[in-house]
Amino acid sequence: MRRELKYLVREADRHRLAARIAPYVQADAHASDRASGARGYTVRSVYFDTPGLRDWAEKESGDEIRRKVRVRAYDAPGSGPVFLEVKRKENSAVWKDRARMSAPEAAALLAGAPLSAAPEASREAAERFLFRLRAEHRHPVLLVAYDREPHVGRVDPSLRITFDRRLRVSAFPRLGPDLAGLYAERQRPLLAGHFILEVKYDRAFPSWMRAVTASLGLRQQALSKYGLGLEAEVEAAPWRFGAPAVRALSR
Repeated sequence: MRRELKYLVREADRHRLAARIAPYVQADAHASDRASGARGYTVRSVYFDTPGLRDWAEKESGDEIRRKVRVRAYDAPGSGPVFLEVKRKENSAVWKDRARMSAPEAAALLAGAPLSAAPEASREAAERFLFRLRAEHRHPVLLVAYDREPHVGRVDPSLRITFDRRLRVSAFPRLGPDLAGLYAERQRPLLAGHFILEVKYDRAFPSWMRAVTASLGLRQQALSKYGLGLEAEVEAAPWRFGAPAVRALSR
């Protein structure tokens, strides 16, 4: 179990925030140099929801226990593995089942291949993912992409602080047999002039981070990227989603 807190930060405050946390963190080893000058990588996720958009409805109604089912990859096609994930959240506590595999293996499972097609090490997590996908008739609803600048704690390496920038989304992505849809870039930009700060930790929230957020006037918020993206897409074209989504949006 991990805990996860989120804050909305102005882009104008990014360098100030980075300077404030610099004594306590270092760049994630998985990060690479980017054109922007920062170190990071691009996160790409396709979220699967039920026909009635249950996951979104639970988020909108403020349910304490919520779930996300998604396929995730990083950076460009062929640059690494694909992950099938089921993420469960209870208030600020987070649990995640994650199956790691190649894009062809993931594509085969999504197309209906038997579970034996999953790598042995990922079999249990893949089973949970496929159960949700098939028993609940889930389908791809939203592609979410953003550029992540990750930091890890110098003293506590379980601490992760990320700047998630250039959030962008598109509805009803088509993954295709090679999962190329994960890397589509014709997307709607969100949160202009802002980014999402995430603080993930196993034990106590760092006291120094509390001082940092207070100095910048930041307050903890419920900032679901899936929720924000779906809301924006429904507002732009409600006829694409049907009555359940429109009713949830109008609450």
